Amino acid sequence: MAELNNRNLSESFKETTESVIHQLSGVEHNFQKKVIDNVFAFTSMAGGAGTTTLIANVAYRLATMGLSTLVIDLNIAYPAVHMYYGLDQTLADDVIRAINGEKTFGECLQYKMNRKIAFLVPLNRLVIDKAMTDEKTYGKNLSELMEQAASLFDVILIDIPSHGEVDYELSNTALFKSDFIYCVIDENVECVSTLTRFPKNLNALGIPTQNIKYVMNKRTEMFYPMRFFKQLGIELEALLPYELGIVESALRGQVFLDKGASTSRQAVQFVDGLNKLTQAMLRNGGYVDSGRKKND
Repeated sequence: MAELNNRNLSESFKETTESVIHQLSGVEHNFQKKVIDNVFAFTSMAGGAGTTTLIANVAYRLATMGLSTLVIDLNIAYPAVHMYYGLDQTLADDVIRAINGEKTFGECLQYKMNRKIAFLVPLNRLVIDKAMTDEKTYGKNLSELMEQAASLFDVILIDIPSHGEVDYELSNTALFKSDFIYCVIDENVECVSTLTRFPKNLNALGIPTQNIKYVMNKRTEMFYPMRFFKQLGIELEALLPYELGIVESALRGQVFLDKGASTSRQAVQFVDGLNKLTQAMLRNGGYVDSGRKKND
């Protein structure tokens, strides 16, 4: 009888847990994600390459496709994701409280686009908060949070500080736990000259490098020839042009795909390139539609 009661209690606890997670996560989940390898980390070789702008626009595109998306901003002291979607910065429940155990993961989420996009971002944080999170405990908690999130959302997008901070505990953990790492570069000499160093740095930290993808952002007429990248053994997953309207949208805290409509040739190329990037991400992750895996 005691064994039966324990089993009933266990089953009841499981049902209650799933119900609570369902309520906290907010996005009418059926616990069957549509992307098999669904955690995508975005980082850059140097600041200013446009990583956050890409994440904001990719998240928007995924949401319009009906995919539940979680955006995690690990730029603790200098966050930017919140500006694109007008997230509330007066709240106390943020990514820090989620990974230090003060609040549950679900309690720290904010939602936009009819709850298709969830955000876990730092709110009103200082440099001291950033220093505080550079501990193994925070890395372990982030790892567990990412595992939970990966089962609740179709796609996870993580904004990671530029490569100069790759040895930072949270960045290291996020890169290690991600299914794919998207390295965003522009024509800045610092970006291009350190391309081959990036995978070497990751290897030194024990982070898998077989799934690194490269995105050239803000291409101008001075673009490096493609043979240059081939000589380095680098294949660009996407090539996105420089467009003033995209920069202006970012400065205004707007998502270009939403409010930055432009008929310029570069704008059309950017939208087309972003769509191709999103499709490539889903293809890499094994996107499942109606129970069947899409063919390449």
